[in-house]
Amino acid sequence: MAIVGSATAQTLSIADIEAKVGERAELVVSASGMSNVTALQFNLKLPYGVTLDESAITKGEAVNGHTLSVQTLENGNRLFVLYHTDLGLIGNGTLLRLPIILGQQPSRYNGSLYIVRISTTEAESQTCANAYFNVATKSKRPITISADDLTMTYGDDVPMLTYKSEGDELNGIPNLSTTASKNSPVGTYPITVEQGTVNNEQVTYVAGTLTITKAPLTVGVKNETITEGDAIPAFTLTYSGFRNSDTEATAFTTKPVAKTTATPSSPAGTYPITVSGGEAQNYALTYGQGTLTIEEKEVDGISSLKADEQPDATIYNMAGQKVDASYKGIVIINGKKVVK
Repeated sequence: MAIVGSATAQTLSIADIEAKVGERAELVVSASGMSNVTALQFNLKLPYGVTLDESAITKGEAVNGHTLSVQTLENGNRLFVLYHTDLGLIGNGTLLRLPIILGQQPSRYNGSLYIVRISTTEAESQTCANAYFNVATKSKRPITISADDLTMTYGDDVPMLTYKSEGDELNGIPNLSTTASKNSPVGTYPITVEQGTVNNEQVTYVAGTLTITKAPLTVGVKNETITEGDAIPAFTLTYSGFRNSDTEATAFTTKPVAKTTATPSSPAGTYPITVSGGEAQNYALTYGQGTLTIEEKEVDGISSLKADEQPDATIYNMAGQKVDASYKGIVIINGKKVVK
């Protein structure tokens, strides 16, 4: 729609739009080529089945500072008047944003701007022909809502259940649920998707899977100390990482075993204690290691140091007499009693 005056073509337009039935949309009235225009008046003929929310109309940057007047005419059309009390000029760009709602029947709607008048700073008035616009109903498409597959560790809180949608625009929020909890054993559990507040018409719901994996558990063993000749003790296992009030008795299908290379006849020294062989449904096992210390055994309060370990030492019997290395019995070497 053009208004031609001198060398300037002044144009008003409403862009065609697509909108969903029953949902709010917006008609945008724009201006271009405006020069020395202080007031604008036009009628809006809305298509049948399209309603206008007059209370929510907003002005654009092209009429900053201008006053807006809206009147409903007898035929149902609206009369719009934009003016400035101080002869402020109308600019180029958006004039008005008109919120509308389409009727409940799918259709293609046609409307128009017409009987448009503009007034210049010289109080001249011009009129132009109609400008038409179309409002088309967006076609409804199928939509698929799928639960996301998730993973958690045994004993953790169930993570937030999430989803994705493909196809048409999603209206509403689906409801997601799972049978799993933090106490559930290792395994896979379904994530169910249900309608919730979704009001799309052609909806397919796809379930997901929540996988619970094993929690880490460290199995260690306490250090032990014995004396030469003693029996190998029963070792005490230690645990770090139990969840959900689990214990040694409840967590294992096969209890771990602690072993050592030492025997009751092993000489004094240190020997490793190793742990292995455990099985648990809900735990991934890591094994620690301990130490068995075998101490020297004293005989009748006399050190077990052997004489042949001191080949260059002078040997005395208990009477203080010097004897040779072949002497058998209790002797004194370097001030210590030794059994030979």
